[in-house]
This record gives sequence, structure tokens and C-alpha cells, in this order.
Amino acid sequence: MRFEYRVRAPQGIESGVLEASSREAAVSLIRGKGWVPLEIREVSGGGGLKRGITLFKPKPKLKDVALAFRQLATMISAGITVAGALGIIKEQVQNRALAKAFDNVSRGVMSGRGLADAMASESTFSPLVVSIVRAGEEGGVLDLSLQRLATLLEKQEALRRKISSALVYPMVVLCICVMVLGILVFVIIPRFSLVFNQMGIELPLITRIVFAFANGARDNGLVIMGVLLCLGVALGLLKKIPSVAARWDRAKLKFPLVGDVIYKGIMARSFRTFGTLISSGVPLLRCLDMASDVANNQFVGGAFKSLREGAEKGIPLNVKAKRDKLFPPMVCHMVAIGEETGKLEEMLEKVADWYDMELEEKIKGLTSALEPMLIVFVGGVVAVVAMSIFFPIISAIQSLM
Repeated sequence: MRFEYRVRAPQGIESGVLEASSREAAVSLIRGKGWVPLEIREVSGGGGLKRGITLFKPKPKLKDVALAFRQLATMISAGITVAGALGIIKEQVQNRALAKAFDNVSRGVMSGRGLADAMASESTFSPLVVSIVRAGEEGGVLDLSLQRLATLLEKQEALRRKISSALVYPMVVLCICVMVLGILVFVIIPRFSLVFNQMGIELPLITRIVFAFANGARDNGLVIMGVLLCLGVALGLLKKIPSVAARWDRAKLKFPLVGDVIYKGIMARSFRTFGTLISSGVPLLRCLDMASDVANNQFVGGAFKSLREGAEKGIPLNVKAKRDKLFPPMVCHMVAIGEETGKLEEMLEKVADWYDMELEEKIKGLTSALEPMLIVFVGGVVAVVAMSIFFPIISAIQSLM
């Protein structure tokens, strides 16, 4: 049997094809090389995928995954076996994709595999989850590791909600603005334009500009939508080019108003993950790899990779961070204290808490700043359209007097 695989190797993400008698044998071969399997898919003789296609596979919500791991940790700490706890979890999880994943993991554990090995075969569980579970199994503190994992996922979900809540108000206002503009462009302005043309009155400059814009948008609506769609597709393809993606990721952090929110969100997520992995007993180099991955930003991820390169050479994290100016001085100082006192995980959690607090304050400030700006913008658009309609009416009335 032939399997396509995607793995995390010491030099980065790699993919390829291997021969094995079964999926479990393929996993064993990959782990024997010191790689961490991310995805394994069986392929047919013609090269087409036989199973494991995950293009449109629904992903479970983060809060559902966190709740499942919290319940799993509680049952294991209460003395229930891993196999028994998995059997209970798969029955009470409501999300079908997550229930199916736990069912497959339960089958793997019942066949004699470790919990982490069974989870590694499921794309539902990220390498981060697998690493924490594996560290708990190897250290004999699986229940504690699962509790830490659940806490990490819950805080990631809380962070996501904070950022999402900041976007709700401006998105609602912008949608209302687009709807109002649509009604003006496609319903109101064409009728007034027809009336003014029949009256034969001279239109003011602002009216001619607004009417020309509205008529152009109405007549060329499909062309405009096609151009915007092509631009979106082109940007999506360009972002797949590593050099372009790196510049884009760095540019996002400098966007007015939202750039700092994006940066603080990334840092809070990365340091929270870093601290949880350290406290779970995951090796330092692996922790830095994971922190780089969850950043989901090549610029910040590159900073953690630089720390990893320094750690491989025996350079303390705080020294490398100060030398390369990767992080703010406060972060470097707290990391230094953690390394000196042997409480690095506690300091990393404090750094994450600090970024969480800063992010919350930044979101409040952003919301306060956006509210009047959006109101002025929408009011300005409506005022311009109103003036373009009422000025000719006023001129016509004056000419009749």
C-alpha cells in the first residue's frame, strides 16, 4: 500500500510517498525517522486519493475540543482508564467530526497504541495537542497535561472571541452602509436622474458627479464585481509565494488601528502555547517550533525560530532575544528571570497574561475610536447624496418663483 504523508522534520515541513503494509505501519516508519506525522493519506494505484480527503471536512469548534479534553482529564484523574474515558467521551460529544475522531482514537487505544500515537493519526488533533498528550504520557501525568491542554484551548477561544467582538460593530455598520448605498444607487438616484432629465434643468457639479458614479456602478456592476473577484484571487495566489507571504505578514502588523491588535493577539497566543508546552514537559526546541507554528505569521514565527537556533547553540533565550531585538525589553527581562529562577513556564504565562490585558485595552480603544469614525463616514455619504438630490430641486423651485 502506498501512502502520501506530510510530516514535521527537524528541518521543517516535508511531504512524500512511502510503501507500507498498513496505515499504522506507515506511522511507525515515519516516527522511526524522528518525524512527527501531520497527515497520512492512502493513495490508489493510479495516484488518486482513495481515502482521507479532507478538503471539505468540517472542523470541530475549539470550545468543543476544549470541553472534551476537560472531561477526559476529569475522568482519568478520577481513576477511569484511558480506554474507558474515551468510550464515554465519544458517546457524549455532540460534534460529529469530533465524535468520529475520538471513536478512531478509542479504537487505536483498544488495539494497544498509546493515546498520543492514536491522536497523531487523526487530522482533527493538531501537532500541538499530540505533543502535550505525549509529554503527559511519558511523564506519568496525563490527567494534568490534559487539564493544561484544555485550559490552553479555552484561553485561545477566549482570545478569538475578544478579537471577533471588536470586529462585530464595524462590520455591522459597514454592511448597513453598503445596503444604503445599494438602495441609493439602484433605486433612488435613477428615478431622480430621470425626473431631472425630463425637467431639463442644469444640474450642479456635485449632482453630476454623484449621478455619474451611480449610473456607472449600475451599468458596470458585473464588470466591477468580476474585477474585484479577480483581484481577490490574485492576492490569494500571491500570498502563497513565501517571499510575498512574509512581507504581507509583516505589513499586517503595521496596519493603522488594527496592526497592534493583530500583533498582541499573536504574541498572547504564542507565549501561552510556549508556557503550556514547557509546563507539560515538552522539550524546549519542540516548544519553540510549536510557538512559531501557532503564531500563524511568518514574521513573528521567524522570531521564535531564531530563538530556537540560538537554543540549539546553547544561547539563553533572553540573550538571543536581546541580541536580535526580537521582543520588547519587558518580555526579555521576564524570560531572563524565568531562566535564572527555573520558573520559565510561570514567566511565560505572565507574559501571555500581560499581552491579553494589553489586547483587551487596545480593543476597547479601537472600538471607541472606530465608532465616531464610522458614524461620520456613513453620515457623510448620506449627506453628499442628499445634497446632490436636493440642490437641483431647490434650483428648480427658485426658477419658478
